[in-house]
Amino acid sequence: MGVHLGFVSFLIVFVASLNSFAISSSESLLLSVACKKKTECATTYKDSLEKIKLTCEMQVQSLKCGELAKENPEWAPLMRRCDLESLCKQNDDFLREQGIACLRGYKNAMIDLGISLKDMAVSLSGFIDTSWENFKANNKKRAEFLRECDKLLSCKRELVKEDHRYNRLSDADLEKYPATFLYIEAQDMKSYMATMRRMTPKPYVPISERPQAEDVELSIEQRNKLGALKNMVMESLNKQYQRYSCYNALAQEELACYAIGNVIDPTVLVGGYFLKGGRAAVAAGRSLRAEVVALETAELAKATEATKIVEVPKLADSLSTKSSGSTITQAQKNADNSDIAFKRRQSDSGIAAGKPSTSAKSAGFTDREGLIKKYLEYSPTTVAQNEKWISLANSGTKSKATFLDVENSQMKVLNDTLKDKNLVTGLTNYHKDLLINNVKALKKEYPGLIIDPYSDFKSMRFAFSGKVPKDLEARLSKIFKETNSEFDTYLKDNGIVRSVEESGKWFRAGVGQTADQANLAARYSRQVADNELQSYSKSELQSTMAQKLTDIEKDRQSLRQYFGNTNMVSGQTFDTDVYDIVRKGSGDTAKISKDLANRFGTQALDASQVKVLQRYVKSADDFSPGLYIAKRETPHFNDATMGGLSADMIGMGGANLKGTAEALAGSTHLDKVLENTRLAEKTVTHHFIEQKKAFQDVLQKSVDPGKLQTVCSGDDCIAVATKPLSVKDKEAVMKNLAETKYSGSFRLSFVSDGVKDASARNMLATHGESVEKALRKSLGSSMEPAKLKGLTFGVDMQTTHLNTGGVKLIVGQSPFVRLSPREQEQIQTAFKEAVESLNKELRAQRKNATYSAVH
Repeated sequence: MGVHLGFVSFLIVFVASLNSFAISSSESLLLSVACKKKTECATTYKDSLEKIKLTCEMQVQSLKCGELAKENPEWAPLMRRCDLESLCKQNDDFLREQGIACLRGYKNAMIDLGISLKDMAVSLSGFIDTSWENFKANNKKRAEFLRECDKLLSCKRELVKEDHRYNRLSDADLEKYPATFLYIEAQDMKSYMATMRRMTPKPYVPISERPQAEDVELSIEQRNKLGALKNMVMESLNKQYQRYSCYNALAQEELACYAIGNVIDPTVLVGGYFLKGGRAAVAAGRSLRAEVVALETAELAKATEATKIVEVPKLADSLSTKSSGSTITQAQKNADNSDIAFKRRQSDSGIAAGKPSTSAKSAGFTDREGLIKKYLEYSPTTVAQNEKWISLANSGTKSKATFLDVENSQMKVLNDTLKDKNLVTGLTNYHKDLLINNVKALKKEYPGLIIDPYSDFKSMRFAFSGKVPKDLEARLSKIFKETNSEFDTYLKDNGIVRSVEESGKWFRAGVGQTADQANLAARYSRQVADNELQSYSKSELQSTMAQKLTDIEKDRQSLRQYFGNTNMVSGQTFDTDVYDIVRKGSGDTAKISKDLANRFGTQALDASQVKVLQRYVKSADDFSPGLYIAKRETPHFNDATMGGLSADMIGMGGANLKGTAEALAGSTHLDKVLENTRLAEKTVTHHFIEQKKAFQDVLQKSVDPGKLQTVCSGDDCIAVATKPLSVKDKEAVMKNLAETKYSGSFRLSFVSDGVKDASARNMLATHGESVEKALRKSLGSSMEPAKLKGLTFGVDMQTTHLNTGGVKLIVGQSPFVRLSPREQEQIQTAFKEAVESLNKELRAQRKNATYSAVH
């Protein structure tokens, strides 16, 4: 029967993105691990598995799935079962057979519409086009269709393809017309032309001479149609056929794809149309496996494997919205034009001159350059120490330890405004050095006290056990205050920060009986004006955070109701891009509203609702747990005399918040919330490792072996070249990265060989990333989101001198993205503007910047 393999691969990956119908990614991952380690289930995974089982049982009971099974006994084997053994089997079947089930559902839809298996290979694209037209013809669905069509330029062009008055308009001119207007105009023209054709008799053409449909891949327009059909059908299916949750995950997958294939009113599914003829085989995949025997084994395995890749969120590493106690004001940002933290006397090299303080000798530096030199590579803990602390943290209250969490709450703000990550790293590590020395002093006074430290890119954490002094919290509070004071005083005395800056409030701290309690207390500290150590056990914290949970849930429900008719809603909360836009909006309600409308194709949003959304996102972030990394490496270009590239993972902050928000949905008990968000963090770590590995694999594939050496930390990676990279090497990296599932998820910056100064190499990479950020931001308001997500941008800093020289854009395109000449021109125009924007920012910092865009 020969189903086209290109379409098969696309359909499987496409359906894997249907979050509302797919099994929960965090549940699936947990089950995958727990079911393989059943001996550990009674301890490590017990509570989490109990939660999954309880949720399953509640859904089965509330939807009266037992009655459904009795009414239709032939369907009973497809129903969900909530015991551990069944959950494990259902999850394993789902991961192994998801793609097969989707294909079966799609095929059965075509069979029920009278399309035979032998004709499928030459009728898939035609079927999609037919479904598209049927949807338009349905009066009940037409308004929904036109709302969806308004979001796609390709849809508007499809409407007028036979109307000579509009089909030759430019993209810009066509975009001005609403889909409703174009539809009416096109129908009028169609009626007129039909009248003319009926007046002319058609010659007879023998069947054997009639053109046959060709076996071709779906065009980008047809893929857009399929995506839009999914949006329209899934909303109805969710509302009208809620009992689909009675079926196991594999049966749900078949049902979803069947609905897409039929493009019918989902209410007919209630009557069993979906399972008509018993084709939804109890033994998942058997009937279809016989049908698809003609597919090459390698291709089928590759397609099925694609469905196993579940993109999951990563919890927040940094905060973009500032609380009253730690806010760097706009006036302060504007002072010295975004160079917020540093002395008024700085030169173009960035070194603050002036009389050093009396303590300069003990600190070992008196300026920025000295700070970076001493503390860029500094790590106060070993991998073994970090691993021991992580083990204690994972033990929860069983560790019988007291945990202290100290974090740089302003790291994101500092990175974004200073545009010098090495400098921010040096500042953070200097604070760690002061803190750990002050904490170690406790050991002299209490020899029986056991102190286990942990350090990562933004935090310093401790576990205290053994003979713990009764007044430990009071002592830690004093140490924290003294450390902040020493940090703030030394930097200001040496002219490294200005006297008006509140550098003593950058770091926030919390203490608790578990690591997550301490982390939550540290985040709670951000909303308190006085920068003091916060204890999880304090009644004020407990009542405040409990009330915040209640408020978050109220906001979630009201926002889902308000945004319910848009694509902004995803899962229990909202699309990842919603969180990303709100984070990056930094409190600018008008800008956030505009960006959301552009991204999701909505009408103007109510400002009051957008403010509620901002409040919801900020409040949810207060519950984001810390991410534990045993081995920390600092990526930089210090030794990259041959150049190299930097890669920053895009949108991780938004994905982090999405994960936390999903874990919070419906939760009101504080301790349970910490458990849920930590479970989400474990899922994040799994995805995080996958993404970094994919990046490293691409580099190995793209250039000669050993030509690039990679170091990753947090969401940043650096690849140092051992030999200069050719233009062909760079283009290969971009092409291969764009062909992965992470297309559009990396921000790349290439540094040329021959840059003599190490500091200049690091700054050139940062400047390249700044250009990419500005470019993507600009295109976000004008380009179709799906296309933009399929584009990976690499900024090639083709210069050996800082702040001057040529800058070229290298674009990697996903195989599913096709750019029109207008869009290609639009990208180049936005790129030139982004380069000039960087020049303006640098000039505002009194640097002679003359970068020029090179085509």
